[in-house]
Amino acid sequence: MIQQIENDRKGLIIGGVLGALALTVLSVGFPGVAEAGAAGDFTRAGVLIGADDDNQDNPLVQPGDSGINQSLDNADVLEGQDGPDILIGLLGSDLLSGGSDDDILIGGPEAFVAPNKDIILGGSGNDINIWAPGDGSDAFIGGEGDFDAQVFGVIDRDGDGVPILTPSDVRRRTGIPTAEVTHQGGFCTLEKVDRGETGYDYFVRFTTFSDGLLKVTIRLKDVEQLFCTSPNGGAITYADLTAPTPVLEEVSLADVEKVNRVVARIIR
Repeated sequence: MIQQIENDRKGLIIGGVLGALALTVLSVGFPGVAEAGAAGDFTRAGVLIGADDDNQDNPLVQPGDSGINQSLDNADVLEGQDGPDILIGLLGSDLLSGGSDDDILIGGPEAFVAPNKDIILGGSGNDINIWAPGDGSDAFIGGEGDFDAQVFGVIDRDGDGVPILTPSDVRRRTGIPTAEVTHQGGFCTLEKVDRGETGYDYFVRFTTFSDGLLKVTIRLKDVEQLFCTSPNGGAITYADLTAPTPVLEEVSLADVEKVNRVVARIIR
């Protein structure tokens, strides 16, 4: 149940419950920043999209009529390979592992409907996790990179809710997801937590302006940069998580290029 469209490296793979079995299942001014993270070569990136087929409608998962849910409720296990990857989980509580090199990771939209808790592992390289309003209370562990980044924004999607990748061309055979971060109706607050107690370094809480209600808490570990939405045009809020006391501050979109060139390509 994996579909693969070949390009010069891996191509597009759509995988779900059977796809996961076919893969190797993983074991389970800007102060303080001297230069931008590496631009990241996503020209031949592999794209892996969850099929959301581990559910009660799948006779392999749900044989007979036991009346008891035998499924993982659309949960997918997506594991990147050597080189850059783009992993997109879609529905369910997914497990994403970027592996080696730079990766772009998206847990997926659940419209605040459970189950919606994704676990996202960057691995080595400079990895980017993109969260959009409607996604769940996810955990992002950046891994060994120097410029792992958490981005909050409204992801551009097609009619089926799948993130749209920028057009490919002769130089870039694979596009990247994009997200709107300006003129948005939500904001982030940043809370440093004790790793020994929680297992994480920061909790990022996303709240909507419309009702003032906390929607989700994102857990971060080994993540160096935080980019969140702004209600203003041409701006984003940013925190350098390597600073002694990180603070979210509004900066221009043009300035993002100075700290993370891949994020600068993603946001608008």
